[in-house]
Amino acid sequence: MRLRRWQSVTVATLLLCAGTAAYWATLGGMWHRWYPAWNRADLGLLGRISEGESYYTHGPLMVLVSLAAALLLMGYTRIAVQPRPRAGGALLCLGLLVSQLGTLGRIAFVSAASLPVALAGLILLLWGVQALRRLWFPVAILAFMIPLPEVTIAELNFRLKMVATEWGVRLADLAGVTAIRSGNQAFIDGGRSLVVANVCNGLRTLLSLVAFGALYAYVCRLRGAWAVLLFALSIPVALVSNTLRIASLVIAAGTLGVDAATGWFHEASGVGLLVVAMALMFVLEHVLLAIHKRVSGCPLPQGRFSDVLRSESDRGQWARLGYALCGRRALAAAGVMTLSAVLTMWLARPSRGGVSAEQSLLGETVTINGLRYDSYSLDLDDRTLTILEYPQYCYRRYVPTGSGPSPIDVWLLLAGDNRKGIHPPDLCLEGGRAGIIAKNDVTAPRAAGEDVPCRELIVQDQERTYYYLYTYRFGRQYTRSYWHQQLRLLGGGLMGRPTQGALIRVSAAFDAARLEQTRQEAFAMLRLVLPRLDAALP
Repeated sequence: MRLRRWQSVTVATLLLCAGTAAYWATLGGMWHRWYPAWNRADLGLLGRISEGESYYTHGPLMVLVSLAAALLLMGYTRIAVQPRPRAGGALLCLGLLVSQLGTLGRIAFVSAASLPVALAGLILLLWGVQALRRLWFPVAILAFMIPLPEVTIAELNFRLKMVATEWGVRLADLAGVTAIRSGNQAFIDGGRSLVVANVCNGLRTLLSLVAFGALYAYVCRLRGAWAVLLFALSIPVALVSNTLRIASLVIAAGTLGVDAATGWFHEASGVGLLVVAMALMFVLEHVLLAIHKRVSGCPLPQGRFSDVLRSESDRGQWARLGYALCGRRALAAAGVMTLSAVLTMWLARPSRGGVSAEQSLLGETVTINGLRYDSYSLDLDDRTLTILEYPQYCYRRYVPTGSGPSPIDVWLLLAGDNRKGIHPPDLCLEGGRAGIIAKNDVTAPRAAGEDVPCRELIVQDQERTYYYLYTYRFGRQYTRSYWHQQLRLLGGGLMGRPTQGALIRVSAAFDAARLEQTRQEAFAMLRLVLPRLDAALP
């Protein structure tokens, strides 16, 4: 008996180590998404956890919730051990395979999303269907610790920021505080203004509250579709709560002053937002319970696990679950995960393509609208190059010889089929604390008559406003969609047909009166750059 217990502990430890190794790169990437300032040596432990613009600081809490829920379910409910080796092994291998594809394609979200799948396969392999039915929630809740792709976060940031500002201003007007919205700014009588930054757009609240809503819906008295409805209502609850917060900030700026609104009131309103959101969830549960009783005419359901609780006489469940770890299935699962760990380390190795391409690719001198622009090269810093895995690039600043137009920066990022080397400019700008106040899809006319789909950004950075125009290249085609390009590059790589990828970005500072002129100058610069790029790349 004692020997089998130690065997169970040993094999369980081996499974834990093999699984951690298989997902080591994924877990490390998630940790740095949870805490972006973790590597900053100038900060203490509290600063590394609290600094940085993270939307997933609740990530470790989801791990603890999952572990606690699993232990409670295993300790207090009956779980039969009826292994399903074929189905479980297939699901485990599927999860590990998806993880490898995510690693190969540099898609961290895909690798992380495969973790609950592999864990469900392991439970099915060792303990069976009933165990998976009982433990599905501890597995599913882990999905809320997985960060969404940064591109998706950036897009949600922008849209929620604009919606929160618009509705916050409307509610403040109803409360008697006159305010006008311009982008993500609220202008208040008396020359005062309030900027709704990314941290106030409600995305952090939305992600955290949806995770809380899942937990609340699982433990509340509602069942089935009613519990699902309560969980779905956590999304509008988060949006409404944040809108009320923005409205209160605008009102505070109009009555107490901008310093108070952005100081102590800002911090207090953040705590108040969570209180309001949780109170709304509690009220909604009781409203749905009342509706359920009126519609069905049935009494409130009993406790979720009242019919499967363990009796006092059944004390051998932990032993049964542990002994299931002593067989060949557990050792085979550990071996498969160990092989997956080795493959992950090989696939995750960074690719280095040289730190610079020929700067002459862009041309040292160009003429736009009869005005000559002379240029000089710029270099990317080592930290940026490391993050992008050392792509080839050309980066030049073009300065007009006369007065009027601003200098124009042109950046070509030539990453080949290294997908990580290409990224949306939106991410860099927001990471550098710049505020995107407008974003539009445009079409840039080309000299050959073929229009180029592009995206333009209007960016506020401290005291200056910048215009950005960018497009992506794959093969001979151009697209404004990051995902379109990434899928084409990934598909080509998986099929053995690597495709040359690139990001082309043009930017310039401008005054409010010169927006249209700056846009036309950027279009003209793009028309000069693309033929050179087409001639240089295969």
